[in-house]
Amino acid sequence: MKIFKPLFLIYSLMIFSVAAKSDTDFSYQTLEGIKTVAVQVEGINKDLYRYGFDPISLTKLLEHKLSTAGFKIISKEEVFHDETASLIKLKFNDIRSEYGFYSYGVDLAVKEKIPLPRRRNAFISATIWNEAAHGMMMYHEVYKLQKSVDELLESLITEHRNQN
Repeated sequence: MKIFKPLFLIYSLMIFSVAAKSDTDFSYQTLEGIKTVAVQVEGINKDLYRYGFDPISLTKLLEHKLSTAGFKIISKEEVFHDETASLIKLKFNDIRSEYGFYSYGVDLAVKEKIPLPRRRNAFISATIWNEAAHGMMMYHEVYKLQKSVDELLESLITEHRNQN
């Protein structure tokens, strides 16, 4: 009976896996004019580093693909000083079961600066584009995570091309 609860949870997550297209129901041309970006990757489970799935490697891969697609890549430090720069944030969430299964969520978002009035060089960030993927994997099936990342990035690049 103990095994049925985790299996039911896994089955439920697989059935209800969804991808969210946008951060808001009311948005239009949010990627128009976005040219300069910094990339931030966070939330990767350290157990996956041994499979080459780590923040540094993934950041370099994203930067390369975005650069190839025509984006100017800057560092996370530079993004604070460039008025036109946006942040592309890739975030991972996972839950690991005692049986070695991971339920994961991958969220790719583009964040833009909104300047604060009456303050010099002060801003808040707003999510202007967002898409997510969810799935199940065993700890060694890193290719599933990579496939989700590739699909999300391709969706961003395609939508950016359509708007620019």
